[in-house]
Formats: sequence, structure tokens, C-alpha cells
Amino acid sequence: MGVPVITLRGGCHAHNVSCSLLSAVGLADQWVARDQEQYVQLAVQHASNIPALQQLRQQLRQQMATSQLCDAKIFVPQLEDTYSSLWQRWVTEGGRKRPIQGLLQQQQEQQRIGQQVQQQQQPGSACHAEQPMQQALQVHAAA
Repeated sequence: MGVPVITLRGGCHAHNVSCSLLSAVGLADQWVARDQEQYVQLAVQHASNIPALQQLRQQLRQQMATSQLCDAKIFVPQLEDTYSSLWQRWVTEGGRKRPIQGLLQQQQEQQRIGQQVQQQQQPGSACHAEQPMQQALQVHAAA
């Protein structure tokens, strides 16, 4: 087992996973940066203290094994709570049907308006196509 990596909080999923793991092992204060300036500061600090890195490397396996990350009695109920919250949100928000149905309805409306525009776009009839074109723009803007 090596030493932890310095990570920058936020920004992308990988950063947040690193933050979560480092927090669970109790190393967030020393290895998670709030901004780019602190990131560089932490990198210089750790790189210039080889004995501390060696000591951490010797202790890290035990530190992780005794952390909440490896404590099933703590971890599993928290994971179950997270799954329950996600399920409740999914049910409350209508699950998969709601977003897909909304997209299908929007697509059908756009197709209907597009057909109206095509039917009314004959030579000399541009003024008749104005209303369906504006409807199409409104549907597209709402998307």
C-alpha cells in the first residue's frame, strides 16, 4: 500500500471520490486541498518530508482497516440509508417514466409543428408559416 494522493475538492467525480476515501480514513485535513494554491502547498509539504511519508506508508494499512471505511457495522447502515434516500427520490420524482415521457411528448410536439411548417412553406405563403415557426421556436427554447 502506497501513500494517499493529494486531491482537489470538487470539480469532478474522481476528486470527490478521493475526498470521500481520504475523509473516511481520517486524512482529509492533510491530503485534500480547498483550492489550487493549497494543492501546490500540500504537494510541496509532503514531497519535502520523506520520513513522514515513510511513516504514513507503514501505518496506512492499519489506519484504513480501523477506519469507518472498513467498519461494516457503521458503513452498511450508512450505505442502506443512502440507497433508501435515492429510492425515495426516484419514487417521488416519478422514476424513469417521467423524464422519458416528457422527452417523447416534446419530440412529438416538435414533429407535429415541423409538419405544419412544411405544409405551409409553399411558394408565396411565407406569412402562413410564421405562426408554426414561432411555436417550434418556443418548444425548442423550453427544452
